[in-house]
Amino acid sequence: MIIMRTNTLPCLQKLTTRQCTKLRQIPAGIENLNDLEELHLYDMPEDFVSVLEKNGGNMHHLVQHIPVIRRYYAQNDGQWVMDFLSGILSVLVH
Repeated sequence: MIIMRTNTLPCLQKLTTRQCTKLRQIPAGIENLNDLEELHLYDMPEDFVSVLEKNGGNMHHLVQHIPVIRRYYAQNDGQWVMDFLSGILSVLVH
């Protein structure tokens, strides 16, 4: 578990996580990162990502202040897909 206390990284604008398979939940206190503009999630576990989705994610309220939230994952054919969790668009990345 990661905990971000108040005033932790006050100027952080972009946060990226990659293949953190043991990370099961969004860092506690992420809602206190007021300057965070982008959250990028690469190859993160489905249970980690699903709770952050705008429509139905029970932890979305913790990240709703972040304008850009993107998820990247590889399909079985090796193609990368980018989902906008802060919106409804999906894009195939070559």
